[in-house]
Amino acid sequence: MTCESETLSSEDREQFAEVVLSSLSVRRLDQLFLWTQTKLSALLPHEILIFGIARGANSRIQFQRFSSTRYFRDTHFAEVCRSGEGLMERMVSLCQRTGEPCMISRTPAPGVLYDPRWIDAVEVNELRNVAAHGLRGGDGKFSSFFSFSRVGTEFGSRLSLLLSLLTPHLHAVLSCLFAEEAQSAIRVVRTDCRVTNREAEILRWIRHGKTNDDIASILDLSPNTVKNHVKKILRKMGVENRSHAVARAFSLGILSPSDASPQMAGSSEQRNIV
Repeated sequence: MTCESETLSSEDREQFAEVVLSSLSVRRLDQLFLWTQTKLSALLPHEILIFGIARGANSRIQFQRFSSTRYFRDTHFAEVCRSGEGLMERMVSLCQRTGEPCMISRTPAPGVLYDPRWIDAVEVNELRNVAAHGLRGGDGKFSSFFSFSRVGTEFGSRLSLLLSLLTPHLHAVLSCLFAEEAQSAIRVVRTDCRVTNREAEILRWIRHGKTNDDIASILDLSPNTVKNHVKKILRKMGVENRSHAVARAFSLGILSPSDASPQMAGSSEQRNIV
């Protein structure tokens, strides 16, 4: 539960102000990724962010993920977003019922849910810990939800307060991003970036957490050939690493949140939760 007497330090306030101000320039998915990994992480350090927003009345929250750890895989994401008993749906229900952030950790602290059943679900899916909250829409139901995992700061009243303060801004950023996307109705074609079909295929496998050796085996190529393709992809997209290339590919329309890898029928990076 958020502690009413909890206040932010002067450093926290400066970082919070920087998070809010820098959020105004987020207009694309790749910018959202960079913003969460830099400005937002400086205030709330994390390795995994699962987030989603309902895009219209009576629609479901569509979840996506940003992850900087190789341990959180597609199977884990699918499991935590599973309809019915998945962790995300359970946390959404809990937060909606209590009106408070949901914090799960093995370290007891004020407001932390220390329940073996919840902790087991968090740990078996390589999340390590969870700090999550959502924002209610006009109908009283959550219209967005944000779940941080592998959080690198102390759990307790300060974290609960940060979640309560950040969630409305996260919602606003995500709403603006999708509104801009819908208004422009522009998905930049691949030829603008001159990404070949093979490079787009490799990007899809990178997006699904595959290493160069994995991709070489899947596509029957040499690891060196895959390595050269990846270098070309990074250069063409003007990015420095694989994660940024994937984020950039989303913004260019080369990758779609609903895409599934060829060997993962029915699986995707986007999951629907009521």
